[in-house]
Amino acid sequence: MIVEIEKNKEDLNILSEEEDKNIENLQIEVNLQSEVLKSLKNSEDRIRKSLSDQQKMRENLNKSIEDIIFNKLGQPKEDNTNSYIPSSSFESMKHRLLNPVKHGIIISKFGRHPHPTLSGVFINNKGVDIQAQPNASVQAVFDGEVVGLMFISDTIGWQ
Repeated sequence: MIVEIEKNKEDLNILSEEEDKNIENLQIEVNLQSEVLKSLKNSEDRIRKSLSDQQKMRENLNKSIEDIIFNKLGQPKEDNTNSYIPSSSFESMKHRLLNPVKHGIIISKFGRHPHPTLSGVFINNKGVDIQAQPNASVQAVFDGEVVGLMFISDTIGWQ
């Protein structure tokens, strides 16, 4: 009987030591999880700030595009939608216009569309963003002339 009690006592001590190790490991995991959550929160804050900065830059770019078009063409705005009345012949050329820049690629299309990486976020682009080599020649793609060029820093692109 005493041998049995001693054996049970030894088993209880082993179990108690294992429980202490498990509690210690759990605390380590909780601490690691807290660090990961803190890091993710910091990353989220940086991404949100970057998105806000990009949206401000895009708004400034859209305003510049509108100002160039309005100042150069003198066309009145159609209404409060911030769009201009397009020429019917220009409209008929949709999807058939040449690229205004040799070897340029479209990195953001015209109009309202979802952000390429952030779900639930939409972009309202009043132009077409084309990435090209520095100092590339730009040509008008329809009757008219190129009325403005703008440099968009890499911080606004989504490549």
